[in-house]
Amino acid sequence: YLTYLFSYLYLWTVAPQVWPVDAKTLPELQWPVLSALLLIAGAALFAAAKKTLAEPGRKRAATPMLVLFGALSATAAVAVEVGCQWQAGLRPGSASYGAMVYMESILTGELVFAVLIMSLFVIGRHLTGKLDRVRCATLENTGLLMVYTVAQALLGLLVIHGFPRMIL
Repeated sequence: YLTYLFSYLYLWTVAPQVWPVDAKTLPELQWPVLSALLLIAGAALFAAAKKTLAEPGRKRAATPMLVLFGALSATAAVAVEVGCQWQAGLRPGSASYGAMVYMESILTGELVFAVLIMSLFVIGRHLTGKLDRVRCATLENTGLLMVYTVAQALLGLLVIHGFPRMIL
């Protein structure tokens, strides 16, 4: 991911003509804020899910629901980011800047996809009675990946939406 960030900023130094010329061509700030809030909510839902784990031999309906909503929240955050760039008229094939902006969503999306698949596994373990306060490693690992995903995505949102506004 650091290589991607370097490439994004390097592109600005070697091809500034492909970057936005004014803030009007950028998505409105409400969209990256919404995306960031969805990401943070997703991580918070995973933390809440960990606290709802039942004693061995018992189940709580809240745990799989919180895990599912946490993963869906992160998925929605990526969709909001892609949608706001598309609505602003930026296309991935239009110029290298557009390709780099969409690449950030792809890099975040692949992590969100992994969180989603892992979340389904966590839910499956819960439904089969193999997830509880004692046997919770799958939920903890999925939650850790979610935290990393949120951190990377927030950094990406800051760079994608903040850096062009700083230089204009």
